[in-house]
Amino acid sequence: MTDNDIMEEISKGYLELLASSCGYFNATSRDYGNDLNIRKAKICPTRKRYLTTGKSIDIQVKAVSEIFVRL
Repeated sequence: MTDNDIMEEISKGYLELLASSCGYFNATSRDYGNDLNIRKAKICPTRKRYLTTGKSIDIQVKAVSEIFVRL
C-alpha cells in the first residue's frame, strides 16, 4: 500500500468511528466513486434492532501528503 492509500483508510476509519458514535452507520459502497455511505440508524423497540431512517450522505475520501523543506 502506498502512503496515500494508508492515510485514506485511516481517514475512512475515523469517519466511521465518528458517525457510529452519533447514531449513524456505514453502508460501504465502492460504486460510483463513493467511499462511504453514512446512514442514520434508529432502534426499533418492537424488533430490538436498528433500522435506517432514510437520511444518508455519500462521502468520497481523499488523502495527500507532501513534505515541504525550507532552506
